[in-house]
Amino acid sequence: MNDKVTKISQILFTSFYLTISGGSVLFTLLLLQPVIFYVTHCINAKTIFKWICSLISLGLIILYKKDYTATVQEAAGVNDYQIYLFTLSLSWMNLKCTSFYLEEKTGNILDFFSYCLYFPTIFMGPFILHEDFKVKYSHYTPTKMRVWCFIKNVLITLFWFLFEGVMLHFVYVNAAAFHPLEFLQNLESWAFYGFGYAMGQHFHIKYVVIYGLSTSLSSFENVMVPHLPRCIGRIHLYSDMWKYFDAGLYKFLVKHIYIPIVKLTSLKLLASMATFGFVYIWHGTATYILIWCILNYIGIVLEQTCSPLLSVKKSEGIKFFLDWPRRMRCFFGAVLLAVSAISNFYFFGGKNIGDLFFRRLFADNLPNTIILLFILYCGAQVSTELCPVHARKCDNNPIKMKY
Repeated sequence: MNDKVTKISQILFTSFYLTISGGSVLFTLLLLQPVIFYVTHCINAKTIFKWICSLISLGLIILYKKDYTATVQEAAGVNDYQIYLFTLSLSWMNLKCTSFYLEEKTGNILDFFSYCLYFPTIFMGPFILHEDFKVKYSHYTPTKMRVWCFIKNVLITLFWFLFEGVMLHFVYVNAAAFHPLEFLQNLESWAFYGFGYAMGQHFHIKYVVIYGLSTSLSSFENVMVPHLPRCIGRIHLYSDMWKYFDAGLYKFLVKHIYIPIVKLTSLKLLASMATFGFVYIWHGTATYILIWCILNYIGIVLEQTCSPLLSVKKSEGIKFFLDWPRRMRCFFGAVLLAVSAISNFYFFGGKNIGDLFFRRLFADNLPNTIILLFILYCGAQVSTELCPVHARKCDNNPIKMKY
């Protein structure tokens, strides 16, 4: 099929679906963002104006979330789930619009809207850079191979969907986060820490399922999709969590924010601060999001600062002593992992849940704290051992499932 016909078909199909499912009001509001970006690009194509447009759009989205969600819902005549999907699509649309015009200096309107209105990623993501998206028009994979990969990936996604359903039937990890805090406060330490780990695994599997379905459809159409979230039980460093959990968002942040600021100022700390500032605005300006971003920034800074100090070149000697640099890195990683877990609990469950974990970790008795750090140290050792294998798999086959 001709590329132009394919792009027009994508735009028409998504437009028709959005109009039928959410109504013309929500569809019109959703289109405002790409229209504003396109007009801004036509008036002035400088990068600074694209970022101004992006940040203003995010500001309007935040204002809508805080004050006008109910008004828009009433005007559109939609239910809570439909307005939830609309809100998600606004945030994803912002990344797409920003990415397209930062990468394409002369991109035409057809390419722009076919990218922004690509159906598999319109609601739930993941984010796909435009340079990866347009590979579908220049690269061909045999149909038989694509069908086989599609069936395999969908079956794996279905397995994790059923697994998550069974787990939630017996372990009420999602419901417990919204239960009165007295329930969690009364848990003894190891049940409490186990609940936190279960929260993380629930969050991970949820995104494996959500991203798994959309990336299966996208990769079937030759789109170069990001790898799926790596299991949180195999990550102990902040940098790896950002790199391997939401790879699409990570690529956007690094390519369009972190690297340009480092090239401009040579200040990595400033670049990291600006990156997390954007993450805070994009996710929403709630207090628990701010705490999550600040703790992540502190963790990244500590990791970048201390990693060179703990990197010792191997030389001839007794193996026992040669392994000590790795042991020190893993011990340091275990401490960072504890702080990383707390920051993620803020993100998973909100401020009250995060505060509860923060107080418990620093108020628990010494034996429990020592045992917990030893368990985290062992986890850091396993993560270090598996890291090269997982990175190699992710680099060599970006469309397959990873767990």
